[in-house]
Amino acid sequence: MTSGKSSHSKEFREKVAKEAIESRNTKATAEKYELKPSTVYCWVKVFKNKDITQNQKPLSQMKKELDEKDLEIKILKELLKKTTQILIKD
Repeated sequence: MTSGKSSHSKEFREKVAKEAIESRNTKATAEKYELKPSTVYCWVKVFKNKDITQNQKPLSQMKKELDEKDLEIKILKELLKKTTQILIKD
């Protein structure tokens, strides 16, 4: 039994995980690299979770961006209202 520490590099694990995801065939990918399907499945799971985590913004940052957009919309609406009033006067 192994110690649980992978003898494969991070780059190799990511390469295999990406290939398994793209091919949608974990078993065939595992066979290609002479690995257990369960190993490749675990690498895919880790890779997907890592990818999702890296692409997520913190909720506080998203709320701040939303507040900024709301303010921008309010300002633009006021500007549109004033511009319309000026055009009507002319």
